[in-house]
Amino acid sequence: AAAERLDVRRGSEVLRIDEEPAGGYRLEILAADRTRSVARCEAVVVALGPAPAARVAGSLLTPAERDYFGALRERHSVALSVAVEGVEGGLPQEIRIPRREASVISSIVVEPGQLGGRVPEGRSQVVLLARDAFAQGGCDMPDDALMKSLLDGLAGVLPGIGERILATHLGRARVPFFAVGHYRLLANFQRVQRDRRALGRRLYWAGDHLGGPSFEAASLSGARAAQALLEDFGRP
Repeated sequence: AAAERLDVRRGSEVLRIDEEPAGGYRLEILAADRTRSVARCEAVVVALGPAPAARVAGSLLTPAERDYFGALRERHSVALSVAVEGVEGGLPQEIRIPRREASVISSIVVEPGQLGGRVPEGRSQVVLLARDAFAQGGCDMPDDALMKSLLDGLAGVLPGIGERILATHLGRARVPFFAVGHYRLLANFQRVQRDRRALGRRLYWAGDHLGGPSFEAASLSGARAAQALLEDFGRP
């Protein structure tokens, strides 16, 4: 019922966030049809990558926050999702490929289908994560060449699977690179957040750059941002 009262805007981009003189925030929004509008709210959760986060919230950043976003580094990531006819084992599993095997694949996650599950019964979803070196070197490779290399690697781990492939989806992304000193930088950033919250700022951050280059880390950062927002508004 509460969700029905939300003003949900799909296919829109937030261009910038500014603090209102009387409190709250003003969001400048660009819709898919290129029309612009303004939204006002009491709090904002910025769930973007480092570069776009720093850009849209630039007017709100402290010097320490600017240093944090300016120091963050990213690297390329490549993943291939494969829909397969038949069930690969009874339980979800992760297969890590040893480096000594010189495979272009770092790990494989297999999710067998089940009744009422995300993957249809009688099928499986196989997700391949490319090794870092291959992902960096493949930045300029066409999609079909990347997919062929990954599928060849998959066939070496799960022989015969190529004949049962129903569909594939290649994903390219940029993920945070946690270099030496990153956690010290992150600890200082989190300390600034506590100080800003204590002074009444209701701006929160979420994203994999706050925990690690994984879906789980990004999800946890979102949960932490939501919890902080609830606490600041006096809700358990």
